[in-house]
Amino acid sequence: VRLAEGAPDDACDRIARAIKLAPASPMFRYNLGTAQAAAGKDDKAIASFERALKFKPDMAEAWIALGRARANRGEERKAAHALRRAVAIAPTLFEGWNNLALVMSRLGEHDEARTAIEKGLALAPDNALLHNSAGVIEREAGRIEDSITHLERAVALAPRYFEAQNNLAVSLTDAGRHDDAVARFDAA
Repeated sequence: VRLAEGAPDDACDRIARAIKLAPASPMFRYNLGTAQAAAGKDDKAIASFERALKFKPDMAEAWIALGRARANRGEERKAAHALRRAVAIAPTLFEGWNNLALVMSRLGEHDEARTAIEKGLALAPDNALLHNSAGVIEREAGRIEDSITHLERAVALAPRYFEAQNNLAVSLTDAGRHDDAVARFDAA
């Protein structure tokens, strides 16, 4: 609750007290890592996620969070490893596929990125986050029209989604559609 209220440091303190009472709880360790990540303490978050996984190695959510934290630190190869573990454990969690796709795209592995985002979209075809990610991935692979198609879908699904509006504007700029891009930047 404290984390949801925007108080990640207080959430960390409260969860740390809970861990003293139940030190082998993977969920407490995972929750602590989530709060630490929200507080911008990626090193501590990584350690907490890794501890959670020692207690429960098949906890897909912790693998996803570990992958996200490693990606935030620029450790894409380690992030990819964690995210591959996550989707192997729980192939129905679209968040894992989304994060894996983004990491693989950053690594220049465009085919694997596209395969991963397609798996995520197969699970949640009307998810604006996935379409936004697909648009970014397609743009980075040089497929501008596919990028625009996905980003237009993201904006249609969630018109107030700032990042999707901005990404659509960038892709429209890359396509030479400057008037449309300006309108999307204004919308963003």
